[in-house]
Amino acid sequence: MRQRKTLVIWRDDHLADPLGALFLAAPDELEDAVVEKLKYYLGFRVRLVRVTISGSRIEAEVESQGLHEESGRLVEAARGLRVKGMNRSAIATLKDALELDPLNGAAYRELGAALVEAGNGREAIAMLVRARESLGDSAGLLIEIANACLAEERTSAAIAYLERAHEVEPRNFLVRRALSALGRKQRTSRARTDDSAARSGESEPPNTEAKPKPAAQLTLLSEPLGSGQAPRGGNSGGTKNR
Repeated sequence: MRQRKTLVIWRDDHLADPLGALFLAAPDELEDAVVEKLKYYLGFRVRLVRVTISGSRIEAEVESQGLHEESGRLVEAARGLRVKGMNRSAIATLKDALELDPLNGAAYRELGAALVEAGNGREAIAMLVRARESLGDSAGLLIEIANACLAEERTSAAIAYLERAHEVEPRNFLVRRALSALGRKQRTSRARTDDSAARSGESEPPNTEAKPKPAAQLTLLSEPLGSGQAPRGGNSGGTKNR
């Protein structure tokens, strides 16, 4: 069955990978760069139909041919396997689910959770980001991404995701409590840094990270990928994060 949906790809999810560079490109460089990088990121089984890029996000209308119901059943089976402690089997089952439906956001989310349990935080973040792009923002999913970041000791990234979760659900007690705890941790860490700098007679180095300039609005139509062949270097397994 053919499926069409719009994915929302956030700049802050891709600061350390090629997609993040799209937000820094000059307007006259965007068209070819957007199509090429998004084809690579989404994989050859997903056809890019239309793209809009502006500010901090890309909206990509995509299309794929998949077995959606069968993929959903595999996701449910994987959940059962995880409950029984069979995490490795669950991961294999979820990868099969994504082979059947490469736009299955629930499969990406479940796979991310399984990878966190397996101690593979880096890949887990990539899968949870793909889930976010497909399913949209929810406090629960953003908390899961934050927890995966914490497992990789990426505290600043975790706080950013929790702050977004707070925007989505301001009354969520778990989000408020986690932000409070991490805020105290951050303040303690900063105080130690300041104290160490004072003792050494050196000031803390300024933040020299360049602020990304806003990208121009761009809407374009891409060509079909054609004959089921992957673009050179293409993959469907996500991308590196932060």
